[in-house]
Amino acid sequence: MTNTEHGGASTLTGSKQTMASWARVIEAPEDIPPAYQDVYAALTQNTPKFPTLILTPASRELSRKVNEKLFWITDNFLTVLERDGKQITRHQFNLDTLRDVEVGTILLYSWITISGMMQTGEFAVSTFAFNTATLRHFTTLLEQARGFPEKALSVAPHTEQAKLDYLQASAYKFMNFGKSSLRPDARILSSLWQPEIRVKSFDLLGVKLYRTISTAHLLIITDKEIILIRDDPRIKSVRGARHGGVWRYIPRRSLVAAELGESTGDLLSITLFLTDNGHLDILFTPEQRGALSEIQSLLP
Repeated sequence: MTNTEHGGASTLTGSKQTMASWARVIEAPEDIPPAYQDVYAALTQNTPKFPTLILTPASRELSRKVNEKLFWITDNFLTVLERDGKQITRHQFNLDTLRDVEVGTILLYSWITISGMMQTGEFAVSTFAFNTATLRHFTTLLEQARGFPEKALSVAPHTEQAKLDYLQASAYKFMNFGKSSLRPDARILSSLWQPEIRVKSFDLLGVKLYRTISTAHLLIITDKEIILIRDDPRIKSVRGARHGGVWRYIPRRSLVAAELGESTGDLLSITLFLTDNGHLDILFTPEQRGALSEIQSLLP
């Protein structure tokens, strides 16, 4: 991850560049960067206890720019201050009503994207980018955003995880990703694995060339949420595999409808229509029609 904030990354040592990409926990008011101090003070003047603040750096990775952000959680509300030059923009989300959450991890680069309605009644999307080594700082945010239970669990996590054991031989990485993605109180209702979909592009001097139209993905339907885990198409395949993954967590309250359709080349698609005019198209091969119909029956 590059140091885009100061524009002088080439003069920094490797270790300092790495540290500049870390998310940082701020434990005292005097440690808040000057650019945020006045806005933070105005927003928290009636807050008796200093919350845990996390500062995420500016980044430009995977062909997108992400601004520096400072955020904290109080009373299940996520407040995000985003800095773009001298301008500070505020977003405040109710974690109980988020539309969806995306988490991506590609080697040392990670990001979290929060989507939902703000207190102002406007829909907003906020992305945090950071070095994967500091992903632990986001545990509380992710658990609250996904509605993890605070008390005793009602299901056996190992029993639910075992429902993904069928992937051990064909998609070991995705099996582990799926198991680690489950809420501790969730029951798996169905899951569907789709290997990478490639089609022939053209022949070049007798050599067949192919292009990828859909990366490998795993769709998991639980009684709490819909989980889509996929390879990132921006990452090149090495020996048939791509590093890292992208997780999309959609609470069932955010799902409006699910429709089956056909795409080009006889491919099938399931479209998830979400609140706030959101939608997600997921491609599958024709032989998955029966499984897709079963999944559709489990959704609104």
